[in-house]
Amino acid sequence: MSRVAFGCLLIIFSGFFALNSAAEAETINARSGRTTQIANLTGWDKNCRGTGYAEVVILKKPTYGVVAVKRRRSVAIPRRATTGNTGRCAGRKVPGMIVDYRSNRGYQGWDSVVFKARPANSNRFYRFRARIRVR
Repeated sequence: MSRVAFGCLLIIFSGFFALNSAAEAETINARSGRTTQIANLTGWDKNCRGTGYAEVVILKKPTYGVVAVKRRRSVAIPRRATTGNTGRCAGRKVPGMIVDYRSNRGYQGWDSVVFKARPANSNRFYRFRARIRVR
């Protein structure tokens, strides 16, 4: 796990969905003007196969920077999750979404991003807030 503070495992219909982020629990530390990953979202089934890309909608853009949502063909399933166990799928790579943040150059202070994500195999959106400390 690179720059993530927690994992959230949510059981969704026939598969699993994980958000690796500091979204509701802790603060994300970022360096001014540098790109920092604030979330990675992955979905998989009981056979550890990817279930598709999550839909991510930015609800509140950062005040002092920019946020980017990107598709990745290979995102690691987290080894630990707050509400469950990723079991034998932990560490395997599946398609997923990455949410990156970059502050305005020279900015130092607090920022935040609010987004919602819907797993590919679900109709339900999950809301997340990322608090970002820029130094």
